[in-house]
Amino acid sequence: MKLKVREFGQGRCRGLWLHGWLGTGREGEGLQKALGENSALCCPDLPGHGETQLSNWSLDATLDAIADLAQSCEWAGGYSLGGRLLMMAARRHPEAFKSLVIESASLGLVSEEARKDRRNVDHQRAEQLRSQGLKAFCESWYRMDMWGGFTDFPDREGDAVELAGALELFSVADQPDLRSWIRSVTYPILWLAGEKDPVYAAQAKWVANNTSHRVEIVGAGHNVHLQARGAWEIALQDFLKIQGA
Repeated sequence: MKLKVREFGQGRCRGLWLHGWLGTGREGEGLQKALGENSALCCPDLPGHGETQLSNWSLDATLDAIADLAQSCEWAGGYSLGGRLLMMAARRHPEAFKSLVIESASLGLVSEEARKDRRNVDHQRAEQLRSQGLKAFCESWYRMDMWGGFTDFPDREGDAVELAGALELFSVADQPDLRSWIRSVTYPILWLAGEKDPVYAAQAKWVANNTSHRVEIVGAGHNVHLQARGAWEIALQDFLKIQGA
Protein backbone atom coordinates (compact mmCIF):
# COMPACT_ATOMS: atom_id res chain seq x y z
CA MET A 1 0.00 0.00 0.00
CA LYS A 2 1.17 3.51 -0.78
CA LEU A 3 -0.05 6.95 0.17
CA LYS A 4 -0.95 9.33 -2.63
CA VAL A 5 1.97 11.78 -2.59
CA ARG A 6 2.12 15.29 -4.03
CA GLU A 7 5.44 17.03 -4.67
CA PHE A 8 5.83 20.82 -4.71
CA GLY A 9 8.96 22.82 -5.55
CA GLN A 10 12.41 21.75 -6.61
CA GLY A 11 14.61 23.38 -3.96
CA ARG A 12 17.43 21.53 -2.25
CA CYS A 13 15.77 21.69 1.20
CA ARG A 14 13.12 18.95 0.98
CA GLY A 15 10.58 18.59 3.75
CA LEU A 16 7.70 16.25 4.51
CA TRP A 17 4.41 17.92 5.48
CA LEU A 18 1.36 16.09 6.89
CA HIS A 19 -2.02 17.80 6.72
CA GLY A 20 -4.66 17.79 9.43
CA TRP A 21 -8.03 16.03 9.59
CA LEU A 22 -10.29 17.08 6.67
CA GLY A 23 -7.28 18.32 4.68
CA THR A 24 -5.25 16.89 1.80
CA GLY A 25 -1.70 17.02 0.56
CA ARG A 26 -2.73 19.70 -1.94
CA GLU A 27 -2.44 22.24 0.88
CA GLY A 28 1.32 21.87 0.65
CA GLU A 29 1.48 23.92 -2.56
CA GLY A 30 0.83 27.20 -0.76
CA LEU A 31 3.17 26.28 2.09
CA GLN A 32 6.02 25.50 -0.29
CA LYS A 33 5.56 28.85 -2.04
CA ALA A 34 5.65 30.61 1.32
CA LEU A 35 8.93 28.90 2.22
CA GLY A 36 10.56 30.02 -1.02
CA GLU A 37 12.35 28.67 -4.04
CA ASN A 38 14.99 26.90 -1.94
CA SER A 39 12.32 24.57 -0.56
CA ALA A 40 10.51 21.47 -1.74
CA LEU A 41 7.67 19.68 0.00
CA CYS A 42 6.51 16.08 -0.07
CA CYS A 43 2.83 16.09 0.90
CA PRO A 44 0.89 12.80 1.13
CA ASP A 45 -2.86 12.39 1.37
CA LEU A 46 -3.33 10.59 4.68
CA PRO A 47 -5.65 7.54 4.71
CA GLY A 48 -9.29 8.57 4.30
CA HIS A 49 -8.30 11.90 2.76
CA GLY A 50 -7.90 13.04 -0.83
CA GLU A 51 -6.90 10.16 -3.08
CA THR A 52 -5.78 7.75 -0.36
CA GLN A 53 -8.69 5.49 0.52
CA LEU A 54 -9.01 4.29 4.09
CA SER A 55 -9.60 0.62 3.29
CA ASN A 56 -6.84 -1.78 4.39
CA TRP A 57 -4.91 0.93 6.24
CA SER A 58 -4.09 0.51 9.92
CA LEU A 59 -2.43 2.94 12.30
CA ASP A 60 0.83 0.96 12.23
CA ALA A 61 0.87 0.78 8.43
CA THR A 62 0.30 4.52 8.26
CA LEU A 63 3.20 5.22 10.64
CA ASP A 64 5.49 2.96 8.60
CA ALA A 65 4.53 4.76 5.37
CA ILE A 66 5.21 8.17 6.95
CA ALA A 67 8.64 7.03 8.12
CA ASP A 68 9.47 5.74 4.64
CA LEU A 69 8.72 9.19 3.19
CA ALA A 70 10.69 10.99 5.92
CA GLN A 71 13.92 9.16 5.16
CA SER A 72 14.49 11.24 2.03
CA CYS A 73 13.64 14.57 3.70
CA GLU A 74 15.73 17.09 5.63
CA TRP A 75 12.86 17.77 8.00
CA ALA A 76 9.32 16.60 8.65
CA GLY A 77 6.34 18.62 9.85
CA GLY A 78 2.71 18.03 10.61
CA TYR A 79 -0.40 19.93 11.65
CA SER A 80 -2.95 18.63 14.18
CA LEU A 81 -3.72 15.03 13.13
CA GLY A 82 -0.64 15.16 10.91
CA GLY A 83 1.51 16.27 13.82
CA ARG A 84 0.26 13.46 16.03
CA LEU A 85 0.91 10.83 13.37
CA LEU A 86 4.33 12.34 12.72
CA MET A 87 5.34 12.07 16.38
CA MET A 88 4.09 8.49 16.59
CA ALA A 89 6.01 7.61 13.43
CA ALA A 90 9.17 9.21 14.83
CA ARG A 91 8.76 7.30 18.07
CA ARG A 92 8.36 4.05 16.12
CA HIS A 93 11.14 4.75 13.58
CA PRO A 94 13.59 7.23 15.16
CA GLU A 95 16.26 6.57 12.55
CA ALA A 96 14.06 8.00 9.77
CA PHE A 97 13.88 11.57 11.10
CA LYS A 98 16.35 14.49 11.32
CA SER A 99 14.14 17.23 12.81
CA LEU A 100 10.44 17.80 13.43
CA VAL A 101 8.00 20.70 13.15
CA ILE A 102 4.84 20.09 15.17
CA GLU A 103 1.86 22.43 14.84
CA SER A 104 -1.16 22.29 17.17
CA ALA A 105 -0.86 18.58 17.96
CA SER A 106 -1.74 16.62 21.06
CA LEU A 107 0.84 14.83 23.18
CA GLY A 108 -1.81 12.29 24.11
CA LEU A 109 -4.03 11.49 27.06
CA VAL A 110 -2.79 10.17 30.38
CA SER A 111 -5.73 8.46 32.08
CA GLU A 112 -7.94 5.65 30.85
CA GLU A 113 -10.99 7.70 31.78
CA ALA A 114 -9.84 10.53 29.52
CA ARG A 115 -9.22 8.03 26.71
CA LYS A 116 -12.69 6.58 27.11
CA ASP A 117 -14.27 10.02 27.04
CA ARG A 118 -12.32 11.03 23.92
CA ARG A 119 -13.21 7.79 22.14
CA ASN A 120 -16.89 8.57 22.76
CA VAL A 121 -16.48 12.15 21.52
CA ASP A 122 -14.75 11.05 18.33
CA HIS A 123 -17.38 8.39 17.70
CA GLN A 124 -20.15 10.96 18.13
CA ARG A 125 -18.41 13.36 15.75
CA ALA A 126 -17.90 10.61 13.20
CA GLU A 127 -21.58 9.69 13.37
CA GLN A 128 -22.53 13.35 13.00
CA LEU A 129 -20.33 13.63 9.91
CA ARG A 130 -21.79 10.48 8.37
CA SER A 131 -25.37 11.59 8.96
CA GLN A 132 -25.07 15.32 8.12
CA GLY A 133 -22.56 15.21 5.30
CA LEU A 134 -19.32 17.18 5.07
CA LYS A 135 -20.69 20.64 4.30
CA ALA A 136 -23.15 20.74 7.19
CA PHE A 137 -20.63 19.20 9.56
CA CYS A 138 -18.02 21.84 8.71
CA GLU A 139 -20.49 24.65 9.40
CA SER A 140 -20.58 23.61 13.07
CA TRP A 141 -16.99 22.32 13.25
CA TYR A 142 -15.48 25.69 12.35
CA ARG A 143 -17.54 27.51 14.95
CA MET A 144 -15.61 25.77 17.74
CA ASP A 145 -13.62 27.95 20.15
CA MET A 146 -10.25 26.50 19.10
CA TRP A 147 -10.39 28.41 15.80
CA GLY A 148 -10.29 31.71 17.68
CA GLY A 149 -13.15 33.26 15.71
CA PHE A 150 -11.45 32.68 12.35
CA THR A 151 -13.97 31.95 9.60
CA ASP A 152 -12.09 32.13 6.28
CA PHE A 153 -11.52 28.41 5.86
CA PRO A 154 -11.35 26.75 2.44
CA ASP A 155 -14.28 24.59 1.40
CA ARG A 156 -13.47 21.04 2.43
CA GLU A 157 -13.79 18.22 -0.05
CA GLY A 158 -13.87 14.48 0.49
CA ASP A 159 -16.04 11.51 1.30
CA ALA A 160 -17.83 11.91 4.63
CA VAL A 161 -17.70 8.17 5.37
CA GLU A 162 -13.95 8.01 4.65
CA LEU A 163 -13.23 11.07 6.79
CA ALA A 164 -15.36 9.77 9.64
CA GLY A 165 -13.51 6.47 9.52
CA ALA A 166 -10.17 8.31 9.62
CA LEU A 167 -11.29 10.24 12.70
CA GLU A 168 -12.01 6.99 14.53
CA LEU A 169 -8.95 5.10 13.24
CA PHE A 170 -6.55 7.87 14.30
CA SER A 171 -8.36 8.94 17.47
CA VAL A 172 -6.31 10.58 20.23
CA ALA A 173 -7.88 7.93 22.46
CA ASP A 174 -5.61 5.32 20.86
CA GLN A 175 -2.49 7.47 20.76
CA PRO A 176 0.24 6.76 23.33
CA ASP A 177 1.18 9.45 25.83
CA LEU A 178 4.17 11.06 24.11
CA ARG A 179 5.48 13.19 26.97
CA SER A 180 8.31 10.89 28.03
CA TRP A 181 9.24 10.37 24.37
CA ILE A 182 9.48 14.08 23.55
CA ARG A 183 11.65 14.67 26.61
CA SER A 184 14.08 12.04 25.32
CA VAL A 185 14.33 13.26 21.69
CA THR A 186 17.82 14.60 20.96
CA TYR A 187 17.26 16.03 17.48
CA PRO A 188 15.66 19.49 17.06
CA ILE A 189 11.92 20.07 17.33
CA LEU A 190 9.98 23.26 16.61
CA TRP A 191 6.59 23.34 18.35
CA LEU A 192 3.97 25.81 17.09
CA ALA A 193 0.59 26.73 18.57
CA GLY A 194 -1.92 29.58 18.48
CA GLU A 195 -2.59 31.65 21.57
CA LYS A 196 -6.32 31.75 20.71
CA ASP A 197 -6.45 27.96 20.97
CA PRO A 198 -6.18 27.49 24.77
CA VAL A 199 -6.01 23.67 24.89
CA TYR A 200 -3.17 23.42 22.40
CA ALA A 201 -1.42 26.53 23.68
CA ALA A 202 -1.30 24.72 27.04
CA GLN A 203 0.34 21.73 25.34
CA ALA A 204 2.93 24.08 23.83
CA LYS A 205 3.64 25.59 27.25
CA TRP A 206 4.16 22.10 28.65
CA VAL A 207 6.77 21.44 25.96
CA ALA A 208 8.44 24.78 26.72
CA ASN A 209 8.55 24.03 30.45
CA ASN A 210 9.63 20.40 30.25
CA THR A 211 11.98 20.16 27.25
CA SER A 212 14.69 22.18 25.53
CA HIS A 213 12.81 22.23 22.23
CA ARG A 214 11.93 25.52 20.55
CA VAL A 215 8.34 26.67 21.13
CA GLU A 216 6.50 29.49 19.34
CA ILE A 217 3.00 30.58 20.40
CA VAL A 218 1.63 33.08 17.88
CA GLY A 219 -1.49 35.20 17.47
CA ALA A 220 -3.75 32.63 15.86
CA GLY A 221 -6.22 29.88 16.55
CA HIS A 222 -5.66 26.18 15.95
CA ASN A 223 -4.56 26.44 12.30
CA VAL A 224 -1.38 28.52 12.61
CA HIS A 225 -0.15 28.03 9.04
CA LEU A 226 -3.44 29.35 7.62
CA GLN A 227 -4.38 31.97 10.21
CA ALA A 228 -0.87 33.41 10.68
CA ARG A 229 1.02 32.38 7.53
CA GLY A 230 3.69 35.06 7.97
CA ALA A 231 4.53 34.04 11.54
CA TRP A 232 4.52 30.37 10.52
CA GLU A 233 6.89 31.08 7.64
CA ILE A 234 9.34 33.11 9.75
CA ALA A 235 9.41 30.56 12.56
CA LEU A 236 9.97 27.65 10.19
CA GLN A 237 12.61 29.39 8.10
CA ASP A 238 14.54 30.45 11.22
CA PHE A 239 14.36 26.91 12.57
CA LEU A 240 15.59 25.36 9.33
CA LYS A 241 18.38 27.95 9.01
CA ILE A 242 19.67 27.04 12.47
CA GLN A 243 19.63 23.37 11.49
CA GLY A 244 21.55 24.18 8.31
CA ALA A 245 18.75 22.76 6.19
